Amino acid sequence: EFRRVLFRSTAGQPATKRPSEYKFGKDYHKSLKSNKPMIVLFYADWCHYCINFMPTYQSLYRKFRHKYNFVKINVEDSKYINEVRKYQIAGFPTVFLVNPKNDTHIQLQNRDFGDIKILERELKEFYQENK
Repeated sequence: EFRRVLFRSTAGQPATKRPSEYKFGKDYHKSLKSNKPMIVLFYADWCHYCINFMPTYQSLYRKFRHKYNFVKINVEDSKYINEVRKYQIAGFPTVFLVNPKNDTHIQLQNRDFGDIKILERELKEFYQENK
Protein backbone atom coordinates (compact mmCIF):
# COMPACT_ATOMS: atom_id res chain seq x y z
CA GLU A 1 0.00 0.00 0.00
CA PHE A 2 1.17 3.51 -0.83
CA ARG A 3 2.02 5.63 2.19
CA ARG A 4 1.46 9.35 2.00
CA VAL A 5 4.70 11.05 2.87
CA LEU A 6 5.21 14.80 2.70
CA PHE A 7 7.74 15.82 0.05
CA ARG A 8 8.66 19.23 -1.26
CA SER A 9 8.09 19.56 -4.95
CA THR A 10 10.16 21.58 -7.36
CA ALA A 11 7.31 24.11 -7.38
CA GLY A 12 7.71 24.63 -3.62
CA GLN A 13 4.36 23.13 -2.63
CA PRO A 14 3.99 19.90 -0.68
CA ALA A 15 3.79 16.99 -3.10
CA THR A 16 1.82 14.10 -1.69
CA LYS A 17 -0.26 12.87 -4.64
CA ARG A 18 0.85 9.98 -6.80
CA PRO A 19 1.23 10.88 -10.49
CA SER A 20 -1.78 8.75 -11.43
CA GLU A 21 -3.96 10.85 -9.10
CA TYR A 22 -3.52 13.96 -11.25
CA LYS A 23 -6.52 14.16 -13.54
CA PHE A 24 -5.16 15.85 -16.64
CA GLY A 25 -3.61 14.66 -19.84
CA LYS A 26 -4.52 12.66 -22.91
CA ASP A 27 -4.16 9.06 -23.95
CA TYR A 28 -0.82 8.33 -25.67
CA HIS A 29 -2.32 6.45 -28.63
CA LYS A 30 -4.97 9.11 -29.30
CA SER A 31 -2.33 11.83 -29.06
CA LEU A 32 -0.22 10.07 -31.69
CA LYS A 33 -3.05 10.59 -34.18
CA SER A 34 -3.04 14.33 -33.52
CA ASN A 35 -0.98 16.92 -35.32
CA LYS A 36 -0.17 18.54 -31.99
CA PRO A 37 3.26 18.00 -30.40
CA MET A 38 3.25 15.87 -27.25
CA ILE A 39 5.01 16.05 -23.91
CA VAL A 40 5.21 12.50 -22.58
CA LEU A 41 5.96 11.77 -18.94
CA PHE A 42 7.03 8.24 -17.98
CA TYR A 43 6.52 7.67 -14.27
CA ALA A 44 5.99 5.13 -11.51
CA ASP A 45 3.55 5.89 -8.70
CA TRP A 46 6.02 4.78 -6.02
CA CYS A 47 8.82 7.03 -7.35
CA HIS A 48 9.51 9.95 -5.00
CA TYR A 49 11.12 11.97 -7.80
CA CYS A 50 7.97 11.50 -9.89
CA ILE A 51 5.78 12.60 -6.99
CA ASN A 52 7.94 15.69 -6.53
CA PHE A 53 7.91 16.51 -10.26
CA MET A 54 4.12 16.37 -10.72
CA PRO A 55 3.30 19.92 -9.51
CA THR A 56 5.86 21.23 -12.02
CA TYR A 57 4.39 19.04 -14.78
CA GLN A 58 0.93 20.33 -13.88
CA SER A 59 2.18 23.94 -14.08
CA LEU A 60 3.57 23.23 -17.54
CA TYR A 61 0.23 21.71 -18.50
CA ARG A 62 -1.64 24.82 -17.40
CA LYS A 63 0.65 27.04 -19.48
CA PHE A 64 1.15 24.88 -22.59
CA ARG A 65 -1.99 22.70 -22.88
CA HIS A 66 -3.14 24.60 -25.97
CA LYS A 67 0.11 23.87 -27.79
CA TYR A 68 0.90 20.34 -26.52
CA ASN A 69 -0.91 17.13 -25.75
CA PHE A 70 0.22 16.19 -22.25
CA VAL A 71 0.55 12.44 -21.74
CA LYS A 72 1.37 10.44 -18.62
CA ILE A 73 2.54 6.84 -18.96
CA ASN A 74 2.74 4.61 -15.91
CA VAL A 75 5.69 2.35 -16.71
CA GLU A 76 4.15 -0.44 -14.64
CA ASP A 77 1.04 -0.58 -16.85
CA SER A 78 1.57 -3.51 -19.22
CA LYS A 79 -0.39 -1.80 -22.02
CA TYR A 80 2.58 0.57 -22.42
CA ILE A 81 5.35 -2.04 -22.63
CA ASN A 82 6.05 -1.16 -26.28
CA GLU A 83 6.40 2.55 -25.48
CA VAL A 84 8.70 1.85 -22.52
CA ARG A 85 10.89 -0.21 -24.86
CA LYS A 86 10.72 2.25 -27.76
CA TYR A 87 11.89 5.15 -25.62
CA GLN A 88 14.33 2.93 -23.67
CA ILE A 89 13.02 4.06 -20.29
CA ALA A 90 15.46 3.21 -17.52
CA GLY A 91 14.72 5.82 -14.84
CA PHE A 92 11.86 7.92 -13.58
CA PRO A 93 10.61 10.45 -14.22
CA THR A 94 11.57 10.60 -17.88
CA VAL A 95 10.08 13.24 -20.17
CA PHE A 96 10.10 13.31 -23.97
CA LEU A 97 8.92 15.98 -26.37
CA VAL A 98 7.41 14.21 -29.37
CA ASN A 99 6.24 15.34 -32.78
CA PRO A 100 3.79 12.62 -33.88
CA LYS A 101 3.83 13.88 -37.49
CA ASN A 102 7.38 12.63 -38.07
CA ASP A 103 8.18 10.73 -34.84
CA THR A 104 10.81 13.29 -33.82
CA HIS A 105 11.46 13.00 -30.11
CA ILE A 106 13.91 14.50 -27.68
CA GLN A 107 14.45 13.63 -24.06
CA LEU A 108 14.49 16.45 -21.54
CA GLN A 109 17.37 16.40 -19.08
CA ASN A 110 16.43 15.35 -15.54
CA ARG A 111 18.84 17.94 -14.16
CA ASP A 112 16.48 20.63 -15.52
CA PHE A 113 13.35 19.30 -13.78
CA GLY A 114 13.91 21.64 -10.83
CA ASP A 115 13.95 24.77 -13.00
CA ILE A 116 10.59 25.48 -14.61
CA LYS A 117 12.06 28.36 -16.67
CA ILE A 118 14.46 25.97 -18.43
CA LEU A 119 11.61 23.52 -19.06
CA GLU A 120 9.40 26.29 -20.45
CA ARG A 121 12.20 27.38 -22.79
CA GLU A 122 12.65 23.79 -24.02
CA LEU A 123 8.91 23.49 -24.71
CA LYS A 124 8.83 26.82 -26.57
CA GLU A 125 11.85 25.89 -28.73
CA PHE A 126 10.53 22.43 -29.60
CA TYR A 127 7.12 23.88 -30.44
CA GLN A 128 8.64 26.47 -32.78
CA GLU A 129 10.55 23.73 -34.59
CA ASN A 130 7.67 21.21 -34.66
CA LYS A 131 4.34 23.03 -34.88
